[in-house]
Amino acid sequence: MEKKTPKSHIGFILFVFAGILLVLSIFIHCFGSKTALNISLSTLFGFVHFYAFPILFGMAGACFFLVIIAILAWRFARGHKPSRWAVCLCTALLIAFTAFALFGGNAKRPAAAGHSGRACRFVAWNALDQFDRHSAKAIFLDFDADIAVLPEFGAYVKGEDVRQRVEDIFAEAGIKADAYDVFASRLFAGRIAPVTIIVKRDFATYEPMEEDGVMTVFGTLYLHSATEGIPDIIGLHTSPPIPGIWTSMSLWKWDINLIADMASVHKSAIIAGDFNATMRHGPLNTITTHYDALETLSPFQRGTWPAKLPAVFRSSIDHILLPDTCSVKSVETRKMDSSDHAAIFSELIINAE
Repeated sequence: MEKKTPKSHIGFILFVFAGILLVLSIFIHCFGSKTALNISLSTLFGFVHFYAFPILFGMAGACFFLVIIAILAWRFARGHKPSRWAVCLCTALLIAFTAFALFGGNAKRPAAAGHSGRACRFVAWNALDQFDRHSAKAIFLDFDADIAVLPEFGAYVKGEDVRQRVEDIFAEAGIKADAYDVFASRLFAGRIAPVTIIVKRDFATYEPMEEDGVMTVFGTLYLHSATEGIPDIIGLHTSPPIPGIWTSMSLWKWDINLIADMASVHKSAIIAGDFNATMRHGPLNTITTHYDALETLSPFQRGTWPAKLPAVFRSSIDHILLPDTCSVKSVETRKMDSSDHAAIFSELIINAE
């Protein structure tokens, strides 16, 4: 009989310890997402990225530990008695990863049924500065959007008016440019394009709001509605939590804290754009004044990034946050060929009763 060395004992103890921590972190995120522990844990490097893909990592982990348990059962049938700790821990991890896949996203919210109010077709899409005649047709002709929030779309040359580029694209697509108002956020110091919002004039009249320079790293645009009964709009784009760049993590934390503050101050506004976070990351868990339009979909249909993956495996990092006065008639994510983000196409009911 082969003796276990001290190193093998240490390795096994570390495996058990790491496994227990992983199980606890998954269950805290799934069933205690609003606790202070999860709010803190979900902003730590590594956990941010793990929690961003609950279905992908949940299904992969569940399959992995299912195979491990099957191997242990096969070895047991051949007379090799596995450690009880190993069996129990693998079983716990199987259950945890399965729960992660099923409950790692926000709960499903019912869509509007028979609500009255003004209809609004609303699109949010990180255009990756690739908005063109094809996407313009899809958004403004086929879908007939009233409002489109386009993070990362700007003018031909930095500092110029974005309207000229929009007019040229609309002309190619056969869309009447004078039927729309075009707004853009202040410029970011780097190469990232600003946030652009396009509004159909027949739907509402908007004007930019001055917010004392409070904006997310990649741009925030505040629009005030001059039309009675139509909510204000805040379009934004946050810094991403890029692995390996620690300063990016600090900027990302600052941005998602700012979004939570925006929601508490602008309680009746629609807040949309690329958050680079799910609604279970950090202080986004604490928002009670708004809900995400995507929550009316199954968690298996909400993914927006990266668009090259099937929707079920994508992370839900793009959002349309709605006040309770707005309801969702329908919503879907659509892959657009020119960006790595899927777009959110939604039909909203404003001032729903």
